[in-house]
Amino acid sequence: MPDDRRAVRRTFRVGRFTCELTIPVLGAGGIAAATCEWSPSVPERLSDAEQTVYATELQRALAEAMEARS
Repeated sequence: MPDDRRAVRRTFRVGRFTCELTIPVLGAGGIAAATCEWSPSVPERLSDAEQTVYATELQRALAEAMEARS
């Protein structure tokens, strides 16, 4: 990622897993792909509670990225 690009980075627990989410912050019209890295491995399945945690953290990160665009 070039040095002039900003990114929102969040690391959070989802059950026994850790998720590291990176969302590049681009100007209007920019296209970017978020990356999500899991450890110790990618979960095969998340429980309903874990899905809720993941969705909540994802929404927070997306909102932060949108706010940083301004």
